[in-house]
Amino acid sequence: MNHLTGMPICRPMLLAFPEDSRCRQDHFPYHYMFGESILVAPVYGDFKTMEIYLPPGHSWIDYWDKKIHDGGQLLTYMTTDTEKLPLFIRSGSIIPMREEQNWIESGEIWDPLILDIYPDTVSKFELYEDDGRTIYYQDGHFAKTVFKCSKKSSVISIVINTSVGKYNGKPDERTFLLRLNMVEDPPGTVTLNAEKLKEVQGNKSLDDEIYGWTYDRPKEMVIIKLSCKTVKESEIILNFD
Repeated sequence: MNHLTGMPICRPMLLAFPEDSRCRQDHFPYHYMFGESILVAPVYGDFKTMEIYLPPGHSWIDYWDKKIHDGGQLLTYMTTDTEKLPLFIRSGSIIPMREEQNWIESGEIWDPLILDIYPDTVSKFELYEDDGRTIYYQDGHFAKTVFKCSKKSSVISIVINTSVGKYNGKPDERTFLLRLNMVEDPPGTVTLNAEKLKEVQGNKSLDDEIYGWTYDRPKEMVIIKLSCKTVKESEIILNFD
């Protein structure tokens, strides 16, 4: 995206929200957006509390305790916990992640590809991928995959669109681990392309070669593990009736 548009991954607030007068005047020079979804507010002094500005137009979710805050406000935030970097997730975000690792292998395929999802009406995210080794992406050797999420009353839908484009090493099939946050109750059924997925007990079961879904009640999170072809669209439906 940086190559195609010039937009960096770390974005000053005045760049991310140029229409907001508070951001445009650079009142919060230490805040920044990490990509489209994550607002980072570094603690730059020995404070007990710090003011954090949350731009309007969205709700913002504290990454650590999942508390929802309205946008357009100046939030007084406790900063006594020096191990906790203030992070806020824009509502509706779909964040691609990978399993924790202490090194990066060039050209490594993220498998499983983790999608950290915060359902809110209708949202989408466009993922760019390339071979991870060369600059051939500058000649168009990359792929884009659009993920969509919609939430309506008793149904949550996630669509994994066909991956468009080619690059060396692009997988024909991959494993996805979907993490749907802030889901108060478990769904009645979960389907993949209209076929019912198996419910399994406990997160550890999904670490094996088992595909299906589970509900983590303490975290209020639905976790779904599945395998999808990259050349076709897949739809996951959570029904809460």
